[in-house]
Amino acid sequence: MIITCPNCASRFNLKDELLGEKGRNVKCAKCTHRWFAEPKAKTAAAPAAPPPPAPKPRDADADTPDEDADSDDMDAAPTPPPIPTEEEIARYQSRPVKTRSLLLWWIVLFTLIVLMSLGAILFSRDIVSVYPAANKLYAAVGIPVNTLGYGLEIPNPETSQREDGSDRIIIVTGEIKNTTGDVLDVPLLRGELKNAQGKTLFIWSFNTKEPRVLAGEGAAYETEIKNPPPGATELNISFTRQEEIDAERQQAREAATNPTDKH
Repeated sequence: MIITCPNCASRFNLKDELLGEKGRNVKCAKCTHRWFAEPKAKTAAAPAAPPPPAPKPRDADADTPDEDADSDDMDAAPTPPPIPTEEEIARYQSRPVKTRSLLLWWIVLFTLIVLMSLGAILFSRDIVSVYPAANKLYAAVGIPVNTLGYGLEIPNPETSQREDGSDRIIIVTGEIKNTTGDVLDVPLLRGELKNAQGKTLFIWSFNTKEPRVLAGEGAAYETEIKNPPPGATELNISFTRQEEIDAERQQAREAATNPTDKH
């Protein structure tokens, strides 16, 4: 049978045998109002229930004067959630915005920028060798990249000497190694002799026997120095350009013709 709460007008399905022949006390699952429910025959003439107040949802519970009835026997129709008040809406809107996740994203972005900048500096020669136009970008920020001899290595040369009459000749031999997988042109080589104090005594330029070197191979060179300046103790071989050699020789001639007085 269907019973109706006289307080909130909520309707429930209840088995007839739970009320018995005389009826029993029950409790509304919505507003917790208690009343004495009579069997169907007696409730037919019951007066109309008063207007219901605002519903108060709670667990359904039917009881007798001595014990509660099984709440599963009462099935109430679902009601929509209450509309929030203006005070609740204002309290929700005034909550502080969570900035923790936003700060974390800024930290991650800053870390990526730092790592990319370090990589661009550490691998600048590799980047410029693949994309030569990038050298303009490096030059714009004050760090131009010198890719002369990129991918080539100069192992320590070997030296020997011989006498040619009254002349003493130093013979320098070695090999330029190509460490890449491409065929590379070998730049002009620069030889330099220094004394024990690190002062440059003599410079000259020369080329390898072959102008190009295959991938993973070597290009041999041999050069001679006739009557090296006295006091030379250190030999350096490096890559250079013809204009750089010309500029160095011009500076050496100017220094020789205009020596500075030491006081």
